[in-house]
Order: sequence, then structure tokens, then C-alpha cells
Amino acid sequence: MHRTILALSCTMLATAACAAEYHVAAEGDDANAGTPASPWRTLAKACATVGPGDTVWMGVGTYRETLRPRVPGTNGAVIRFAARSGEKAILSGADPLTGSWQPHAGSIHSLRTDLKFIQLFVDGRMMPEARWPNSPRDDLMTMQRATAGEGTGYETLADPRLPPGDWNGAVVLLWPGSEWANTTRRVADYQPGRGFRFDVTTEAKTKDKYHKEDPYKPRAGNPYLLVGALAGMDSPGEWYLDAATGTVYLWTPDGKSPSTHRVEVKRRDLAVDLDKLSFIEIRGVDITGAAVRMSDSQDCTLEDCRLRYPEHVREYSGGKVPAAQNVMTGKRNTWRRCLIAYSATTALAMAGEDNSLLNCVVHDANYLGSGRGGLDLSRSVGARVEHCTLFRAGRDTLTSEAGETLVIRPGPKLELLARNSIGDRPGELFRASPAPIGGRLYLRSDRALYCVGAR
Repeated sequence: MHRTILALSCTMLATAACAAEYHVAAEGDDANAGTPASPWRTLAKACATVGPGDTVWMGVGTYRETLRPRVPGTNGAVIRFAARSGEKAILSGADPLTGSWQPHAGSIHSLRTDLKFIQLFVDGRMMPEARWPNSPRDDLMTMQRATAGEGTGYETLADPRLPPGDWNGAVVLLWPGSEWANTTRRVADYQPGRGFRFDVTTEAKTKDKYHKEDPYKPRAGNPYLLVGALAGMDSPGEWYLDAATGTVYLWTPDGKSPSTHRVEVKRRDLAVDLDKLSFIEIRGVDITGAAVRMSDSQDCTLEDCRLRYPEHVREYSGGKVPAAQNVMTGKRNTWRRCLIAYSATTALAMAGEDNSLLNCVVHDANYLGSGRGGLDLSRSVGARVEHCTLFRAGRDTLTSEAGETLVIRPGPKLELLARNSIGDRPGELFRASPAPIGGRLYLRSDRALYCVGAR
């Protein structure tokens, strides 16, 4: 027994002795030693160096790269990445848009670029791509829409109020038929004041077997909007990228030259990639223009982080929205005391087993108005959402359609516990599918416990 205790103590001491601390800073150099006085420049250098038990301290500055450790941590020897106390470390999915801006027309400036992108920021705020009708620049959840007229169908959209100019090649975002979900197409054969043709038919190859009439057939009265044409640049803050000529056009919010502002464009989907890793902690960082992928991970933690603009979606077809970017799957992962704001679709997709969202604020999610919930707990088993505030979602504030995955083990349940604040439509409050064969879904408030869909 004494030998066992001694061996265990020696192992613990050896682990502690091997644990190291490294430092990165915006003014650093990867040829440095990684010390406080001689920090590295990139997280890539740190990720290639750290091992179980190590900590990487991030100094003030913006890190335009994806954080992905080379190796996982272990139980009792977690790998940590944390902002230094009192310093603002930013993980960004955007890069500066550089070059010589030239006057184009009025307050609009242009720039030649080889970059391809669908999201642009001015001084850290997302700007609206040129569109019709116009929407409030600083409120992503207030999306103004036009209304399709008589003659709208699978192949064409008619509207006598269509604006002048050339909108061919632009994207139409349409809520067809019963308006349960939206879809996009490209605009072709545009005729101002009359209509246009969809580049691809909206008629599904497989018919809906549950309805006599196709509930997804476009018709008069359906809401829609147009995005992505130089003809739509008529308001401060709007921008347009002509991919054919490699020219970006921008009207800054104050009308001044973009050279007097910080202009950035989205270049990376992920700020943190912990796919299939375990025992990794990320603490105290700001994340902008990119997401955190914690897929098939185990015992990983995101704590005291602020995520803004984690994803952006421009077009998709058939109502099939691209996969969510903020993801927490696997087992026993936790997001704690985090802010998640301004997401095109779901703010966070949770699945797997025994994952937790604790003391978090989620708002302005699904500004695209897709079929996803602001928080999506589909296929979650034993998930906990506790002491969270969720508000302003484009459809359902919270969605769980767990289905048969809730029968993975006897009597599984999904719990929304203790003082969760869920409100501020336009989205529905909550949507869930019935749980089969003994599965139970609980929605618990301070006053009552509700069981939704049990057998």
C-alpha cells in the first residue's frame, strides 16, 4: 500500500514538474523563448509546443488564426489557453482588407482585391450587403422584406415594385408557400417593375406526401428580399463584392473613406477547433467572426468567453442550411459564463452526452430566419442548460428534436434547469419533438416543472 501511494505521489509530482507556462503576444516573435519577457507571436507556435498540463497565456492583441492544439490534455493534466489578467485577447476569423480605396460615386468607394468573401466588418461591426428592401444597419434581427405578387410560382417571382437597376446574379432569400422555412436562389432575367426567373427551379424532385398541395410552392404574398448587387447600394454601411472584376464597393457608416476605418472581411470559419480532442480549456478570450468547434470532444471547457458573429450564411438551396459552426458534441463538455451573439443560424448546436451550457447569454441568433432554433439541443442526451438567458431569435428560441436518441439508455432526460430566462420573440419560445419509449423532456422553471412529450 505504501509503495502504491508513493508511486502515485511521484507520478503527480512528475506531472506538475513537467507542466509549463508559455506566453504569446501580438508584438512577439515565434523565434523567442515563449516567456513573459520574450513571448511568441502565434498560437500556432504554442499549439505545436504545448503538452498535457501546460498553460498558454495570451497577451493583448488580435490573433488571426485557428487555435488547435497538437495533442489532447489528460485527466488531471488539462491544457489551458487563457487571456492574461486585465488584457483583451481576440481570436478573429477576419483579415484586414488592404489596398488603395478610390472614390466611386457619391460616398461609395471601391477597391481591387483578389479575396473572396461574404461578410465585411467596419470597426468591428458587421455591415449589410447591398440589398432591397433596406434593413436597419445596426439591427440584424429587423430584416425588411418585400412581398411576391400574382404570377409567382416554382420558376419565377413577380412583383410590380421591383426596383430599377441590374440585379442579375443577386441572391433572392425567399420564404415560399406556407413560409415554414426559407431558401435561396440566384436571380436571372431580371425585369424592373415586373419580375425575374429563379436560376434553379424551386420545385422539389420528391413531393411532400403529407399534404395535398405543395406547402413549399412559391406564391403571391410570400416574403422575400434581394441581396448582392451594385444597384442596391443606396444606404450608408452597405457593401458589394463584384467577384467577376475583383472589386469591392463600400459606403462607410459616416460616409468617409474606408481608409479612415478598420475594414475586415471574414476568412476563417473557426477560431477554436477542438474536434476529437479532450481536456482542453479556453478561458477569457473574445472571439469575433468565427466559431468554436467542440465536436466529438470530451471534457473540454469554454469559459468566460465572448463570441460575436460566429457564423454567416449567404445562400443555400432546398431549405438545407449549412451545418452549424458553433458546435458542442461528444461527452462532458461545458460552456460556462459565455456570451454568444449575432449568429446567422443557430448560436450553438448541442448533441452528444452530458454536455452543459451554464450561466450563458445567447441573443440575436438565427438572424437569417432559417428553420433552426437560436439554441439547438437536437440529439442531446443528459444535456444541461442552466442559469442562462436566451432572447431575440429568428425562429424558435430553443429547439430540441431529439427523437429516438433519447432511448440510448433507460429514462434519459434533457433538463433546462434553474432560472433560465427565455423570451423576447419574434421566435417561438420552445419547440420539441415527443420523446419515445420512456424518454422524457423536462422544462423546469422556478415555479413549475413541465414534462413535454413523454410516453
